[in-house]
Amino acid sequence: MLVNAAEAERVRNLFALCASCSNMSEAVGEARARGWRAKQWTSRSGRTHGGQLLSLSTLRRLLTNVLYCGDIAHKGVIYPGEQEPLVSRELWQEVNDKHKLSRSKIRRHGSVEIPLKGLLRCAQCGALLTGSFTLRQGQRNLYYVCRAGKKQQPICPQQPVRADDVAESLRERLERGGTVSGLAFEQLIRAMSYH
Repeated sequence: MLVNAAEAERVRNLFALCASCSNMSEAVGEARARGWRAKQWTSRSGRTHGGQLLSLSTLRRLLTNVLYCGDIAHKGVIYPGEQEPLVSRELWQEVNDKHKLSRSKIRRHGSVEIPLKGLLRCAQCGALLTGSFTLRQGQRNLYYVCRAGKKQQPICPQQPVRADDVAESLRERLERGGTVSGLAFEQLIRAMSYH
């Protein structure tokens, strides 16, 4: 693995800065005042990523990355790496302890519980709908999404459908039809159209 000397020096400087700051907001402000930016890179498709002024979340990800102290993480387990550390293990630990940067405290998107998983099909193309969610004001909103054709042509025109709308439509149909057996329930769901 080749190490970019300028990037390695920036990582060391960021760790030293964070060790001297009393909190993460102060560290981000100081890094921005110095004009320090996130790493910029270009994807295979030619699209440029990164390069923006450091944010709190970007700095947190950098400081909790075990690669910088010579380790490697795989499936939640940390192993000694073969690469040379960019910062000492002591400095890495000091910064993480001082600013309480435990990786377990960084919010991750958990798995989404999808009540009608494997039952809903897209009205446009017939593909199974998958679940997705958005977070708005701390509230998780579930949607059913058609992912058919997202990586090839033609792209399915079906827009995401709110799970609440699907549930309400299903509830109305069930109220009109009375009790429904398992097979009839699947047929009822397949008969629904999501426009």
